[in-house]
Amino acid sequence: MPVQFSFNVFAESKPSHGQDIIYLRNEGGSFGSFGVSPREAKVEYSWLEVDENGDETGSSTCYHPHDEQPEGHILQVLFDDEVAGPDALWMDDDTYFNIIENHLRKYEE
Repeated sequence: MPVQFSFNVFAESKPSHGQDIIYLRNEGGSFGSFGVSPREAKVEYSWLEVDENGDETGSSTCYHPHDEQPEGHILQVLFDDEVAGPDALWMDDDTYFNIIENHLRKYEE
């Protein structure tokens, strides 16, 4: 019986700062092969400094949920150490593990 997972698209739904998630990491291989693998991550927000042209300066500032956006900064979302792109696929880790646990439980009976 198939097991279905519903992942969120980052551009449409962002995880919360500090949330534990599962995301699908792109895995490039040899000879042009391609795949994805599920990875656990803690979501971290930070303020990334940009210059007047919108180019990243390489500096960032810690994010605090109640702060206003600092001038000259954009919000950057990291899945562990990887910047989340607009096409990143993610889901809450509790949901992910509950789906697996419920599936396995069917075969224990």
